[in-house]
Amino acid sequence: MGNKQLGIRWIPAKNGKEGLKWVPSCMQDIVVEAVRAFNKYKLLGKKKQLNLQKKNPNILMLFDKDLVTSHSLYKKPLTKK
Repeated sequence: MGNKQLGIRWIPAKNGKEGLKWVPSCMQDIVVEAVRAFNKYKLLGKKKQLNLQKKNPNILMLFDKDLVTSHSLYKKPLTKK
């Protein structure tokens, strides 16, 4: 069936053209290990966040607004109606 190739799907955040970035064969093991490590730490972060939410059920936890300035939640102040 030909050569097996590893690609990373690229979806740009700013409406760019999405595509597939091909990984050179000499870098494939490194990329696979990096993705494994990323997913491992992402899962640990999610577990930690869930524990914080369980311990503090009355606190609304949001991301740092400086990191996500384009998000619509930060465009309007929260007010009581």
